[in-house]
Amino acid sequence: MKKRLLLFYLWIFPVVAYAQKELPLEPAILECKYVFVMHTDTITRSRIVQDTVLQRVGENISQFVNCYTFYYDTLCASPIDYSKEILAMIHNVRFRNTIRSNVNEYIYKNYPPGKITTMSQEFIAGFYFEEEYQPQSWILLPDSTRQILNRECLLATCDFRNRTYFAWYCPEIPISDGPWKFFGLPGMILELYDTNKDYHFLAFQIETENLTPVTLYNFDEEEYIQTDRKTYINTQYKLRSGVAPEEIPLLQDVYWEGRKRTFLQKKPKRLLYDFMERDY
Repeated sequence: MKKRLLLFYLWIFPVVAYAQKELPLEPAILECKYVFVMHTDTITRSRIVQDTVLQRVGENISQFVNCYTFYYDTLCASPIDYSKEILAMIHNVRFRNTIRSNVNEYIYKNYPPGKITTMSQEFIAGFYFEEEYQPQSWILLPDSTRQILNRECLLATCDFRNRTYFAWYCPEIPISDGPWKFFGLPGMILELYDTNKDYHFLAFQIETENLTPVTLYNFDEEEYIQTDRKTYINTQYKLRSGVAPEEIPLLQDVYWEGRKRTFLQKKPKRLLYDFMERDY
């Protein structure tokens, strides 16, 4: 009874008030790791980012994390001095790729109930936003099949925020989830990509035993600042394009109120790619 009351309390408790490094939400029943490939130059297609990402699934809630970003955040939050390891990561090509990646956020599906919550510290201070927990409008293409991880998968497609995506899902794994914000198919999504494969997720490992619980992470143990999805993406675009933080509306209050003053100023530049969500 106490466990049920605690779970109910966690579900209704606002994310912004959460101030622990790790808060288990519920047991995990499956973990799926993907290779994530992103083209950072969609004109010449000469530069790519490659990361390992994880979708951890529970009975009611699932979470998405970039494994390299999570490892870095864990080291930085540790009471043990990992300065050498952190410095090595900063100079590591894979970590620099992760910084340029568009999947560094921690994403929680159906947390709180009926919402997708995205948490990010890309802007130094922590921000979060919620959106409706609604599946994509999938069209099933049952005549197409292929094998992924020795499992038969079927093909589906959808239009989502100004991109067309294709998903290979596995009915043998009766879990309606997938990488990032994608879900809603009659089986776990093991591969997903957009029309030009500017963004591509491919599963390489599935685990069902000895799993870490679905966990809410807040390594700085500070309250996150609430925003909305389009404002967040627009801010991300401006900051990566080299716009000064004090000129970006979302960051002005943070900048002037002194929550965080250390922003990395970048030279103005033209991004040669667009984000996964292009409706901002």
